[in-house]
Amino acid sequence: MAESLSKFDGLTRMHVASIFFTALLLRLLHVASIEDLERYAFAEDSSIYWDGARAWLEAGYFSRESGEGYIAETERVPFYHLFLIPFRWAFGDVIWPVILAQSLVDSCTCVLIGLLGSQLTREIGVISGLLASFWPNLIIHSQHIFGDSLFSFIFVGVLYFASRFLKKARVTDALFVGLLCGAAIMTRSIALYIPVSMAVSAPFISKRIRGRWRPGIVAGVVTLGASLIIVSPLMWRNWSDYGTTQLTAQGGAHFSNWIVGSLSSLERGTTFSEAARDIQLKLQAETTGGKAKLEAMNPFEYA
Repeated sequence: MAESLSKFDGLTRMHVASIFFTALLLRLLHVASIEDLERYAFAEDSSIYWDGARAWLEAGYFSRESGEGYIAETERVPFYHLFLIPFRWAFGDVIWPVILAQSLVDSCTCVLIGLLGSQLTREIGVISGLLASFWPNLIIHSQHIFGDSLFSFIFVGVLYFASRFLKKARVTDALFVGLLCGAAIMTRSIALYIPVSMAVSAPFISKRIRGRWRPGIVAGVVTLGASLIIVSPLMWRNWSDYGTTQLTAQGGAHFSNWIVGSLSSLERGTTFSEAARDIQLKLQAETTGGKAKLEAMNPFEYA
């Protein structure tokens, strides 16, 4: 990967440095303009990740706090928690080191976007990177306790190495696609089917670029295998503890909080947190055994 990036795919070191430091400067200026960084950085489910990282440190496993200790976290995938853990360990409840780190990660994302654009021409690469540097959504997301910045960085990395595979059909590029796909899935499970699509398309790409099927078949297997290596620890935990290969328990109960809770808060003129809490209390009241019974259930069956 270092060798691949060292050539910059048509961009000069000056181009890369310009994109990176422009992006970083804009993000730091935005941070400096925020009066209350902690209040700004936290939104609806930020506490799930922030408190979850602390719970992982204290309990020693991927978990969240419950009324009487810790229970396994099953509604989220773990990579953003892992990203936050060093900061929670070193700085406790201080927010700004995380925001600074995410600004650096997001600036690297802008560089990757530039490299991706440079697969077409140098000019497109420079323009793409600079436009990403100024893009408001990227700047705003980098200042929130969310996995968006981390996921964007990983996913753009997937696209970058996939574009390289489209040009040369090399197995090494497919390997990086697989590893980054696994990391993307473990940051946001929405990326689950990307390795499958890559594995299906790889033989056809290889046939077109190199005139042979075999390198593409090998590349497809490598992509799936590399992704599986990354996601297998979570899959193994869920299989051994809950009898399922699902990555998360985000089913009907989860969406009742987020979708119904959002609509209810708008209708009633309350905050989302209040509406979601009322839904949870109602569900607990209608369940024999209440909250303790719900927490003891298999979360995948409950979902």
